[in-house]
Amino acid sequence: MERREFVKRTGFASLAGIATTFGLSSFTSKNDDTSDTRFNVKDFGAKGDGKTSDSKAIQQALDRAGQVNGTVWFPAGIYRCHNLKVPAYVTLLADPVWIFHTEKRGAVLELDDDEADCMLDITGSFGVRIHGLVLRGLPEAKKQIHGIYLNNPEHWSNKEDTIVIDDTKVMDFSGHGVFFRRVWLFIVRHSQFMSNKGDGIRLLGWDGFVTDNQFSGNGGNGFGCDDCGATVMFTANRVEWNRGYGLFIHNGDDWNVTGNSFDRNH
Repeated sequence: MERREFVKRTGFASLAGIATTFGLSSFTSKNDDTSDTRFNVKDFGAKGDGKTSDSKAIQQALDRAGQVNGTVWFPAGIYRCHNLKVPAYVTLLADPVWIFHTEKRGAVLELDDDEADCMLDITGSFGVRIHGLVLRGLPEAKKQIHGIYLNNPEHWSNKEDTIVIDDTKVMDFSGHGVFFRRVWLFIVRHSQFMSNKGDGIRLLGWDGFVTDNQFSGNGGNGFGCDDCGATVMFTANRVEWNRGYGLFIHNGDDWNVTGNSFDRNH
C-alpha cells in the first residue's frame, strides 16, 4: 500500500497513537503504575545535574525494574553514582551518542567514589542489557575500579550469563572498562572503550560476539584475556593506540578474528 493510501485509510489519529506507543513518551509513566515495566530514574528522585549523588535513586529504579524484568530509562544528564547492582533481566536504556573524545554528552553515569569497586555490578545479572549509556570513571583513583564488572571469583555461573552491551561508551576508569570474570556467553557491539587505565575489555570466559567496536588509548590491552579466553567472534573492530597489545589471547581456542583494524598499539 502506498503511504498516501495508508494515511487515508488509517487516519492521523491512528498514526498519533503509534507515535505515542513507541516514542519517548512511553517512558514518562510514574513508578506507582504496577502494570508498567519501564521506569524513568528521575521519577525515583535522580537529578542528573552532575552535582547530586544519584546512586540511591538509580538503585531504587533498578530494583523496581528487577521485580518485573523491566527497563530503566536515563534521560540525558550527568548522574553521579557508584556500585550500582543490576538485577537479572533488566535493561538500562538511554539515547546513544557517538563522540570520539572523552566528552560528557548524553546520559552519563559519572563515578563519584574513589573507593568503589565498579560503576555497574552485573554479577549474576542474567540477561542484562546496557544500551546507550556513557560511563565515566576516575582515572587517578588509587585502586582499580572497573566500569562494568561481572565478578565470579571462583565458580562459573550455573547457566549462560547472556550479557549484551550495545551503543555504550566506557571511559576513564582506573581499572578495566569492562571486566568479565568467568563469563559464559556475551555480546558487545557498536560500543567504545577509551582511556581506561587497564584493558578496554578484560575477559576470563568464552562464547562471545565482539563486533563493530572501538578500543582506543587504553593503558593495557585493547581487548585482553585473563588466564583463558575462548570461542569469541572478534569482527570489524577498530583497535588503536593501546599501551599493551591490541588483542591479547591467552590460553584461547576457537577464535574467529576477521576484518579488524589494528593501528599503533604499543
